[in-house]
Amino acid sequence: MPLFSAISFNTLGCLSGPKALSFSFFFLRSRTMASKTPVGFVGLGNMGKPMAQNLLKNGYPVVAMDIFPDSCKELQDSGAQIMDSPLEVAERADRIITMLPSSPNVIDVFTGPTGILKKVKKGSLLIDSSTIDPMVSKEMAKAAEREGAVFMDAPVSGGVGAARSAKLTFMVGGLKDEFHAAKELLACMGATVLYCGEVGTGQVCKMLPFEECTSLFPLARKLSTHVKRNCLWGKRKCGVDSACHPSKVSEMSTSVLVEGHSIGGTAVPQQNDSYLAAQLPYARRRPLISQLWEEQSGHSLWLASQPV
Repeated sequence: MPLFSAISFNTLGCLSGPKALSFSFFFLRSRTMASKTPVGFVGLGNMGKPMAQNLLKNGYPVVAMDIFPDSCKELQDSGAQIMDSPLEVAERADRIITMLPSSPNVIDVFTGPTGILKKVKKGSLLIDSSTIDPMVSKEMAKAAEREGAVFMDAPVSGGVGAARSAKLTFMVGGLKDEFHAAKELLACMGATVLYCGEVGTGQVCKMLPFEECTSLFPLARKLSTHVKRNCLWGKRKCGVDSACHPSKVSEMSTSVLVEGHSIGGTAVPQQNDSYLAAQLPYARRRPLISQLWEEQSGHSLWLASQPV
């Protein structure tokens, strides 16, 4: 598919010969998805499967692949075409979405022996919704560019419930000119699609809230102590909110930690996200929260020692 299209015509045939006026208009190709050509999807786990199903519900033919055959059966029954490798997906679709567990998985799916980039079509749009190291996203973008394709990172928040109900939030990093093309697909799977900046910024935006997750561990310990002492749930939650101020951590996590409500998946993605978030300050040479508190504590002691 050419990057540019041209239209030339003679002005209404009013003139002929050397005096004829000829105009040529050049338009930068825009990725319109009105035709709803096949969309590739690699990674049909707890998140990927419902996301791919929502693409099918919106009329997009889906060409999918997962290393676990059982994960593919339900999607195949819904009308998706199942392939044996990412390479085969790339042969059949020029828009591919990936939802994978970790950075090594993403590297393998894109650059491995049967990876997407082995057979990617020129001009393909590759959207990775995995939560991975931002530097890996940048590396994949460079590798895709060498093959004439466009890579964007678009990690999600919202969990399995939001994936099923198409209410995910996508945080997108990549070329701004390609954002609208990506958004057209992502809007089938999510309620909010945000443009964050260059490749890798979607990952950074996804990870920043996970610094707050460090408060989950003392919160869990405190609440389990209350449970053992038979405190009433209403009083317990009121105490948490009063002492810590209401937040998403206390509003959403307490029902999971104490009442046993399911989050719809395993702890592995949470572990991965928290680990990646913890690396951000080191990668950017920024101080950790504990270091900031230590620094402020020193300032407070110095101020307290000064004469009034």
